[in-house]
Amino acid sequence: IEPKIKGLLNKLSSVNFDSISNQIWDIAKESNTTLKTVVRMIFHKACDEPTFATNWAKLCKKLHDTLSTYPDASTIQDPTIMKKGNNNNNDNDEQQPASGIYLYRCYLLNKCQEQFELGWSTDVETMEMFSDAYYACMKQKRQGLGLVVFIGELYKQDMLLSRTVCQCLSRLIKEKEKVTDEDLETVCKLLMTVGPSFDTSYQTKFWLNIYIKRLEDVTKDNKNLSTRVKFKVMVCITHLYFF
Repeated sequence: IEPKIKGLLNKLSSVNFDSISNQIWDIAKESNTTLKTVVRMIFHKACDEPTFATNWAKLCKKLHDTLSTYPDASTIQDPTIMKKGNNNNNDNDEQQPASGIYLYRCYLLNKCQEQFELGWSTDVETMEMFSDAYYACMKQKRQGLGLVVFIGELYKQDMLLSRTVCQCLSRLIKEKEKVTDEDLETVCKLLMTVGPSFDTSYQTKFWLNIYIKRLEDVTKDNKNLSTRVKFKVMVCITHLYFF
């Protein structure tokens, strides 16, 4: 079934979005296995092709909304993931296999969290140009930055809470003396993705200003950062101030 899913994902565009996404949904709804496979393949596609992150996030949103109204959603279950039942008496809540929309969100968001926590780190400058190790590191970097763009686009599709984005940003620049070039590149990429959407409420704007100030402090106090990354931070801050 993976070749069929891969073929559909390769064809997906803004022009044929509805027809292709409907075909992907027809596969995803067959079982928890097919749902998990679809989520996994969309995730990897999003990390590999950040240029089309908006389409991948829209596809995730489409699957989410379709599943939320699917009459047989409860039949799509995964016994390896448990959740509390709906018993009003909390003391007597029983664990039940996750199903439907809850299961879908577990598959997608757990995948994002696991990969984000792994992080990415490269030392391309010390490697021989065009060597296998060089290409492997560049791929790791592309996928790492692709992940944060995807996370940002999921937030813009209301698939993630602003709190989740804040947790990602805080984790990356928690200790300014330990922040690396890779951390700052990731922060800039995420802020550039969510920036305009993050300026829609007092709370998110408050946190956005904190992160901008944090970036300014890090680039000023951390002497281990490269000039290239400091310039990227400057561009990011300028963008956030004037979007």
